[in-house]
Amino acid sequence: MKRREFLWLGAAGVSAWSQKARSQTSQARLVGILAATSEDAPGAKSWIAAFTDELNKLGWGVPNVHIESRWTAADSGKVQKYAAEIISLKPDVIVAHGTMPLVALHQATSTIPIVFVRAAGIIELGLAKSMAHPGGNITGFTNFDYPIASKWLEMLHQFAPHATNIGVVMERGNLSSDGYFQAIRAAASSMQVSVDPLPVDAANLQSTIEEFGSQPNRALIVLPSAVSTTESKLIIGMAAKDRLPAIYPYRAMAADGGLVSYGVSTSDLYRRAADYVARIFKGEKAADLPIQAATKFRLVVNLKTAKSLGLSVPQAVLATADEVIE
Repeated sequence: MKRREFLWLGAAGVSAWSQKARSQTSQARLVGILAATSEDAPGAKSWIAAFTDELNKLGWGVPNVHIESRWTAADSGKVQKYAAEIISLKPDVIVAHGTMPLVALHQATSTIPIVFVRAAGIIELGLAKSMAHPGGNITGFTNFDYPIASKWLEMLHQFAPHATNIGVVMERGNLSSDGYFQAIRAAASSMQVSVDPLPVDAANLQSTIEEFGSQPNRALIVLPSAVSTTESKLIIGMAAKDRLPAIYPYRAMAADGGLVSYGVSTSDLYRRAADYVARIFKGEKAADLPIQAATKFRLVVNLKTAKSLGLSVPQAVLATADEVIE
């Protein structure tokens, strides 16, 4: 088996971890990954590949590191179940992907170091004392701060100035959604548009978008969540069917046919998380590693989708885009 294949199999949870495997190499470390999305979500394989590649560059490749991952597909029941499974393996470090898995792990352990990616509202939710000095067993990399949601509204308005009613697709029960929505509502007050929260889960997603999209002059902001990532192709398809301009938080969504995306690279966050994991392996404590906010954002415009919706993209927007898909 090729070395890269072994890394991926371990990351996918196919290669079972056991105490016997750990004992075979005195320096071996176990990393648990608990992800809010599904294993076949857009970009998922590239995230894990980036993580394992970076670990290898830092001197923690096979056989020194084993990875056990659990993918919850936005199922809250699975989040709790798999959090318990990961902790029972007694890993050296856990990587938490998403706010819901992070909260579940925070409730279950105060001793195992946790490095998170793609979570928000860390201080507001009481998961750490401060960004600079987390103070507990949790540190990591936020993908978005709440104020960015106003930027999504402003960008969407540039693409679809005719849209006077904006639906905000937000995962039901997601602890970060309200913070994003409040930022959008505050920005909407000066833009002569109204915003409607659209709480969704996997069961009601299609019907909710269909009902909202049945009226004219409407558009969508799709908030970052496990549901929006796992069900992104359904959302994109519904937006196309109902001719709804929509803005998304991740590049993969624009690449799959979404109108526009503005957000961070999840693969980059995983590479940065690998650096923190390596530092913890060497003896540093999560409490002393500052929580870092994303600093680089990419604007991706899908011109083909814009044309299908009959939208004219301003040249000023195209000039500032990091990527234009034609």
